[in-house]
Amino acid sequence: MLSVINLYKVLYLSPQTYIYGVKIQFAKYQGAGNNFIMIDDRTEVLAYLTEAQIEHLCNRHYGIGADGLILIRNMYSVDFRMLYYNANGKEGSMCGNGARCAVIFAAECGVGFNTHSFMAFDGMHSFSLTGHNRVKVSMKDVRNIKARDNALFLDTGSPHLVFNVDDVTAINVYEMGKQIRNNPEFAEKGVNVNFLQIAPGALRIRTYERGVENETEACGTGCVAAAISRSEWSRNMSTEQSYCIEANGGTLNVSFKKEGVGKYTNVFLEGPVERVFEGVIQI
Repeated sequence: MLSVINLYKVLYLSPQTYIYGVKIQFAKYQGAGNNFIMIDDRTEVLAYLTEAQIEHLCNRHYGIGADGLILIRNMYSVDFRMLYYNANGKEGSMCGNGARCAVIFAAECGVGFNTHSFMAFDGMHSFSLTGHNRVKVSMKDVRNIKARDNALFLDTGSPHLVFNVDDVTAINVYEMGKQIRNNPEFAEKGVNVNFLQIAPGALRIRTYERGVENETEACGTGCVAAAISRSEWSRNMSTEQSYCIEANGGTLNVSFKKEGVGKYTNVFLEGPVERVFEGVIQI
């Protein structure tokens, strides 16, 4: 079981206090290149991890390095609770690839799958194992899609802008994504910025993620947003739809039920998960 170990000095002053002198056992996972620090915190020893400490752990030069950090905890009525933090240390919203990694991590920590469900920032999600280290998770229903200049704004568990572009390889994702994410409309809460290339037989995506403040190899909620945007733009009215989305880090599958224009239910994200390494780090 992966857990906090050798806890020899902990200081609790208030809900705003900090922990120091703690050795943490962790695992590193990736899903289509989207990578996460995973920690078994079912004892809730790390309840007072600060933003600065999480940011340090996610730093690729001075810490472990990751797009985000995930704690799993016990929760009544579901198999586990997933707490997700962005690389900047702030608690994030739903993370699709992180959730898929959390399922495999929970299994390897000995969590029993009694309900095949977990709780995340945006509510309860179901999951299934569809192959060796391959996970399919349910995502929130999507409504209230807003059209913008050559883009759609939608919430798939996290807010996304999806732009339709001719060639994703020609886009400076960092510069364009940063500019859009920080414009006055989105500056306070941020937005994930996706560039989608619709080609025969394939959908290619690149994403600038808020919280990471850079391009990531893949984004699960972004791939869901891309698939739904493709359905909207093509005016495909088939009830059952599925799409393969090619990100820099690999291919993810998105399926959903379309119930009229702008309303999507039974949304699922599926793809591979890999355990990269494990280790111990001291805060």
